[in-house]
Amino acid sequence: MKHFFTSLKILLLLFVLNHSFSQSNSINLQKTEKHLSIADGLSNRQINSSFIDSNKKTWFLTDNKIGLFEFGKITNFLLSETFSNRGFNSAYEDANGNFWLSENYEWYYPFNILRCFVFNPKTHRAVPLSEYIHQKIAIHSIIADAQNRIFIGTKNGEIFQFDAKKRSLQLLSSLDKMPVKLLYAGKKGIIACIEQNAQKDKTLLQLDFNGNILTKIDLNRQFVRSVLEVHNQLFCVILKRESILLKEIGGIAQMEFSTSYEAYLNNVFFDKTNNFFVVNQGNSISFFDSTFRFVLKEQFNFLIHDITQDSYGNFILSTNNGVNIVQFNERKFHTFLKNNESEKINENFSCRKIIKIDENQIIVNTNKKRQLINIKTGTIKPLHDLKNDIAQDPHFVLASLKASKGNLLFGEDALVKTNLSTMKDEVLCSFDNIKIWSIAEYKNGYLIGLERKGILYYDNQTKKLIPFSKVNQAFETAIVYDFYINKNEVYIASEAGFFQLLDENRLKKVHFPMGENVQMTCFSIQKNRNQLLLATLNGIWIYDLKSQQMQRFIQEKKYLRKKYLSAYFTRNGVWASTEEGIWHFDNQGNLMKIYTVADGLTSNECNRLAHFQDEKGVLYFGGINGLNIFNPTDFSNKIERKFSLQLDSISTYRDTTQSRVIPEFKDSFLRLNRGENTLKMTFSFEDFKFNCEKKYYYRTDRSLTKEWQMLTDRRLLINNISYGNTTIEIMVVSCDDFLNADTKKITINRPNPLYMTWYFWVIIFILLSVLTYGMIKYSTYQLKRRNKILQQKVDEQTLSLQESLNLKETLLSLLVHDVRYPVQSFYDITKKMAYLIKKNDVERLLLLGNETENKSRKVLWLIDELVYWVKSTNKSFSIQTQDCHLGQLIQQIFEIYADELQEKKLTYKIENANTRANIEQGLFVIIMRNLIFNSVIHSKPETEVGIIIEQNENNCYKIIIINEINHNNDVSNKGLGIGMTLLLPILKNANFKIESEKNRYVFTSKLLINTPK
Repeated sequence: MKHFFTSLKILLLLFVLNHSFSQSNSINLQKTEKHLSIADGLSNRQINSSFIDSNKKTWFLTDNKIGLFEFGKITNFLLSETFSNRGFNSAYEDANGNFWLSENYEWYYPFNILRCFVFNPKTHRAVPLSEYIHQKIAIHSIIADAQNRIFIGTKNGEIFQFDAKKRSLQLLSSLDKMPVKLLYAGKKGIIACIEQNAQKDKTLLQLDFNGNILTKIDLNRQFVRSVLEVHNQLFCVILKRESILLKEIGGIAQMEFSTSYEAYLNNVFFDKTNNFFVVNQGNSISFFDSTFRFVLKEQFNFLIHDITQDSYGNFILSTNNGVNIVQFNERKFHTFLKNNESEKINENFSCRKIIKIDENQIIVNTNKKRQLINIKTGTIKPLHDLKNDIAQDPHFVLASLKASKGNLLFGEDALVKTNLSTMKDEVLCSFDNIKIWSIAEYKNGYLIGLERKGILYYDNQTKKLIPFSKVNQAFETAIVYDFYINKNEVYIASEAGFFQLLDENRLKKVHFPMGENVQMTCFSIQKNRNQLLLATLNGIWIYDLKSQQMQRFIQEKKYLRKKYLSAYFTRNGVWASTEEGIWHFDNQGNLMKIYTVADGLTSNECNRLAHFQDEKGVLYFGGINGLNIFNPTDFSNKIERKFSLQLDSISTYRDTTQSRVIPEFKDSFLRLNRGENTLKMTFSFEDFKFNCEKKYYYRTDRSLTKEWQMLTDRRLLINNISYGNTTIEIMVVSCDDFLNADTKKITINRPNPLYMTWYFWVIIFILLSVLTYGMIKYSTYQLKRRNKILQQKVDEQTLSLQESLNLKETLLSLLVHDVRYPVQSFYDITKKMAYLIKKNDVERLLLLGNETENKSRKVLWLIDELVYWVKSTNKSFSIQTQDCHLGQLIQQIFEIYADELQEKKLTYKIENANTRANIEQGLFVIIMRNLIFNSVIHSKPETEVGIIIEQNENNCYKIIIINEINHNNDVSNKGLGIGMTLLLPILKNANFKIESEKNRYVFTSKLLINTPK
């Protein structure tokens, strides 16, 4: 029963709709429009349809391409190499984020599919559907729900659901063998039509997501274009030859719209943002509100192929002449006296005081006479000028007041009462070149606020002006802007501050909190219960009448000290007029939004006296170009969503060479690497207001000028960034709305050169200290080494000298021992020979001759060896090897010392005496003679000196001399005698090595010889 009455109500509303189609209502819409053409990047002027993806990006479908609309430009991607006259005209997104794009037999309908491609928006690659789902089906229609679940209707009467994870199809239902047209998937399940032919449908079905049929409706060969979901109700859109029928599914409500142009393009949409029904009639769009009352009809000079709406209220019209992005917004600001010719500034109406005469009429003081405006009909009538003796400029009146008895008072250089019926003026009082800025009803007369002359009281009974004698001196030279009067309680807003009138002769200044400007200029006073709201040069303040305490109203620091010309309490927060738009605050002082010309104001700059609030709470704010009237309750009481400027990427360079790329930079600080000196930033901003241009600006704290510099595109390149911190501010302005422009600040730190860093000099100091220490240590080492070398040389020279002296002594001892004795022997022999010759003893002469020959040979051999020894000390001496009989040479050396052997009764034994070697004979004889001499000299008497000659396979020889010694005997080092140290270098060059070992009473000397192979 409830469903029946709901359907009946909708039916009645649609009936009313049919009869009020051409009638307007109170909703006032304003249209903004943006046209996109081939110049903006479209690949074809014929656009089949548009598509909004899950990332809120807009795509356009043409012949065989898909275009991405982003940041005001279109980028096209090829879908198929094969050109199609039909083109791709329907798109759905699956759970994997891929687009299912279909080409249909009738390009203006989203069913009867000819072929389908799946497009990846990340890789920009399209593949046939059969390749994507790994099977071929006779696809007829596609639909997707809010969760991006894809459902497919086939030409064979089947319904499939696509499994995004497995990339496969699941059969939900198998219906009639006729094509299935899917029109809806959502909360109410799936709506499908079984076609009879291409232009007629047989049955409409409602199924659940398991494929079960819930509702079955006979369509009687009607053609269903689409299905709408409206407030939990489903309607099907049925196209007829000359009309569109909107019929409730499962109900009785229906409505028919007549059409007369290109009926195949007709369709009905539902705008969930504004609760409007949108009827596409080919070359026009009609809007109906949620109660089905006609709102607006827009006519166009092109054909509308498709309408898509984004979540920001934009209607994207795909047409035969590009794309039109249209937005219809309710006109909430009602404007009057606006001059639309911006180049003719002198034609502007600059507003001052506003008074309301009755429910429909107001009078606005302007620079071009006083204007009588009927806000209901919109008619404007200028009032007559004041006389020249009343005002210096008869066209410009500042102050006005509607008194309690209906009297209309105006103030310029005089206080004038004007009768609108007779259009005559009555001068109550006048001043000599002194302007009246404010008028207020007080007691039996009026308080008059003057320009730099304080205040006066005009008594209606006596018709006289009464001055206030005891007033603040600063107050007397200030402009009086506004009064608040409640019986005998009077508060005054003036250029000198906020004052309270205690009596006719005394003013009390109300002080603001400590630290605030004492000369706080106040422009307006408004009361709300027990509080006064003050608009001042330095913010908005609240004065509590009971506690007499003053406190700030605005919470955000950056808005505290703004100049506010007026402020009003309303049922939707606090509204203030400024020289930078109209500002909306909530009751806690948080800024909700700043309204500007982009929102429909006549100008951003309001005037000081041009503000008024009527008994219904409607506000009237006048500016330098007309009047704005609005009801605060028509606006949102929530903070408007703001779109942020995004840094898409930052690239750094070393001169012209790219160093690194940082995508999607979200921080506010970037430190450059050493050597990086150039920065390129790419940023983006999208507020989905396509009808106006986005302009980008920047400035830095290092530039000479602090003004914003405009950029030509979304990129900023800064060369040779200064060392240290550089703050860069980027601003994007949409629709020339500078007040609501979004800014982003980023600090760039370029490291100082190494030589400018503090640690560089610390490192240099440390390095210098280390180097100095090292040099000192090295110099000390060099000096020590040099001293050591010198000492070694001195020692060597001393040793050489000492050895030379010892050599001489040795030579002398040898000569004495080995030469003198033979010579003495020769002398004795000669005497013996002389004696034997005399005796003629031939036999004994023969024996004596043999002895003499033997001794002579020994003496000559000894002298030769001594000479070689001396020669071997020469640096130019070279080793000469020859084949030698080692045993024989050793035997000859022992024979030299026959007397010593006989004296000590020593014997000797040579093992392997027949060994031969290729050696330096002279050196070998000298060494062996010396070793044998030491052995003979130091041997214990009546012992044996043993010599062992050894040879290995590598021609290495070892000659070992073994002899017994006394326990207190001191054998020379290695068995060498005095003077032999001079031969040590020659021993090394000749591959001779001497070793010795003393073991208790046995001394062993070894001569090691390495001979060439």
